[in-house]
Amino acid sequence: MQIFQQRPTGTVEGTRAHSIPVRIPEGEYIMHIRKRTYSIDERTLSAFEKAVESGSRSLVVSDLMKKFVREGEGAKIREAVIKGLQEMNDIYLEESKAWYPLEEEVYEKANRPARTRRHHTSRIRSNTRA
Repeated sequence: MQIFQQRPTGTVEGTRAHSIPVRIPEGEYIMHIRKRTYSIDERTLSAFEKAVESGSRSLVVSDLMKKFVREGEGAKIREAVIKGLQEMNDIYLEESKAWYPLEEEVYEKANRPARTRRHHTSRIRSNTRA
């Protein structure tokens, strides 16, 4: 991944915004960025700088931040689904109680041994009269 020269595009809220063309396998696109200052643990920073070559660190940090945000959104959705299911639990329980007697009746009828007709077999009679 190759990052080209930064070109200032103006100021936004007192911060200088930049557009950087980034070459990716599908082609080239413009990424609008802002410079920020964050405090990072020295060992973490050192390991990061050894692992990621100069020139692509901003892109890696940006990708990691996007992943972090996506995972946070996924966690919120999961929590909302769990909460909704817990709220629906009472409704499902009520429905289950309403249908249970009918289910039992159907089950009993389906698994009851079939009644056979009781009939007596008679001797075979010949058609000839004596």
